[in-house]
Amino acid sequence: MSDRKNPQILSGFGLRIFAMVFMVIDHIGVLMLNYQADIGEGANTAITVLRAIGRLAFPLFVFLMAEGFHYTRNGWRYLGRIGIVYALIISAMTIYIFGIAKDPNLAHGNFPGPNPFTDLILIGGTLFALNSKGWKKLWALLPAGIVVTAHVVNVLEAATSYTYMWFPNYLRPDYGLFGLCLALGFYLARLFGTMVSKKSAAALQINEEDYLASPSHQRNMNVLSVFFLITATLVFWGISYTTYDPHNMPFESYCILAIPFLYLYSGKRGYNAKWFHVFSYAFFPVHLIILFLIFFVSFGHI
Repeated sequence: MSDRKNPQILSGFGLRIFAMVFMVIDHIGVLMLNYQADIGEGANTAITVLRAIGRLAFPLFVFLMAEGFHYTRNGWRYLGRIGIVYALIISAMTIYIFGIAKDPNLAHGNFPGPNPFTDLILIGGTLFALNSKGWKKLWALLPAGIVVTAHVVNVLEAATSYTYMWFPNYLRPDYGLFGLCLALGFYLARLFGTMVSKKSAAALQINEEDYLASPSHQRNMNVLSVFFLITATLVFWGISYTTYDPHNMPFESYCILAIPFLYLYSGKRGYNAKWFHVFSYAFFPVHLIILFLIFFVSFGHI
């Protein structure tokens, strides 16, 4: 099993950098949309391109989370870090809505609306439980159940034009059921990939442990991850044309462009300094503040 032609060249560090870049591009598009009237002609095309590129960020972050919960020695600490950032974001949004903007339209619906970290905390809880042993896997039903409930409530609200105040916005994931299905697909890709690799090792009469440590095994898992990404995207894209579409799937389908990045994943963590851990978790709120200030200074209003 020669590594000379191994195309798996992107470490977890590399994937995270790409995901961060795509996220920044997406949020630039979001702010351009908010200031579209100030920007003028040509904004529509630029916004569409930026937001389409930004669709690559979420599947990469979910994939990295699935990898992280598989390898981490302390799932509680991993989940806790995500929870801290989630709490800070909700607090900041609450202060902005009720203290700065003072806009009753923004405040409507009980609390601040969904954000990607709502997805990450619920997906993280699901993956954490699934990577536990024995009956503890059943705890995955709790966060997964919240995601499913949020989906049902959103559908009912769209159908009846009635807001269900008992289910607060801050528990409603931004990517919803689609995001959960991506995470479950990446989790299953590792399980099925290991099964395929073990059978391949037996057929080739190769030591099983050696094969599981080889690029061929990583390639098997990457191909399955790509398969689940394509499957989830196509299924939800198809459903969007027959019923209520809470995910804007015709647009979210651009996330399928993440395929090359998933396939090129090497299975290696890569650069992993402590400062980068802190930077990774602080990046989301900090870059939003910076972008907001840039647009605020440029156009002079909130």
